[in-house]
Amino acid sequence: MRIVETSDPVETESVGAELAAGLADGDVVLVSGELGSGKTTLVRGAAHALGVSGPVTSPSFSIGHRYAGRGVTVAHVDLYRVEGLEHEEPALLADYTGPGRIAFVEWPQHAGAELAGARVRVVLAHRGLDDPAAHEHPGHATRLLSMIDGLLERSGVGWRQLERVAVGLGPGRFTGLRVGVATARGLAQSLSIELAGVSSLHALAASALRTGSSEHERVLAVIDALRGEVFAAGYALSAGRAMPMGTFAGALEPEELAARVARAGREEQASAASPMAGDGGWLGVGDGAVRYRAQLEAAGVVVPPDRSPLHALDGGAICELGAMASPAPRYEELLPDYRRTPDVARSGSTARSEPLAAGAGAPR
Repeated sequence: MRIVETSDPVETESVGAELAAGLADGDVVLVSGELGSGKTTLVRGAAHALGVSGPVTSPSFSIGHRYAGRGVTVAHVDLYRVEGLEHEEPALLADYTGPGRIAFVEWPQHAGAELAGARVRVVLAHRGLDDPAAHEHPGHATRLLSMIDGLLERSGVGWRQLERVAVGLGPGRFTGLRVGVATARGLAQSLSIELAGVSSLHALAASALRTGSSEHERVLAVIDALRGEVFAAGYALSAGRAMPMGTFAGALEPEELAARVARAGREEQASAASPMAGDGGWLGVGDGAVRYRAQLEAAGVVVPPDRSPLHALDGGAICELGAMASPAPRYEELLPDYRRTPDVARSGSTARSEPLAAGAGAPR
């Protein structure tokens, strides 16, 4: 796998031209990426390098275009508006692929298994204005795919052996969520495999309940939302799994979270003991619990030492929860959980929430 970053359409076309130099008669190139990520721009650069002299435009409204190249027909197919090939003419793709042609197929996931034998796959991800450049912190946008590639290599697992991609949806910081979800969607699309999203708060709690102290059967997962606020949710251990007890729809001040936890504790003491209450109270985990330790501990929450691994979001927990979750019906339907109310709507609005209470529901 090779990863290249471009900063404008000219550079993206140059990458396409470089790609074309390694193609042969009969090759099919699968080009995946979200709307506006540069798929047609890359194909244009490749087509011109293959001898196409006229304009190369998106074939979204006609399924495909064919162009005369140097000794080969260059085909450009766009399946964005195709729900699946089972309802199309059997020879739909045959008009664009095969001997004497080099085909570029956008939105290849809509073709199902028809293109499983393609030799070349390209995934494009758009780096928006909110995403730092490669030389700036955090730089994950350009390193993430290579990190995944290295992890698979160390594990002895090939890309084609993957069956599903799981990704943490947040809540969290805008850039990290956008980059992570966009990368996961691009990978799933290019490999034509399932995609599942997992709450980052749920993953934090699941990891803590699995590896934390046995004295605690309830976890308060707290993520620093900046601006003096946190994202939080409560989970309880039930049948070996972290089950949600209460969550908050938006960001809230740590003092408010501590007050709600303390109030829930008083109400619990005044009522009959809950079968899920546990004897150890709440265990607070996450960078938000570390930052606002004083407020949470004053409410009776036990917060592990700052450097405890319980505060880290564990990729293994995301994979485990992702394996149990229902896959997204369509890749584009999987969206980050930004949760915070936009700045323009913050005045006069109140974040809705569910109170922290004993009881188990469906995993989220």
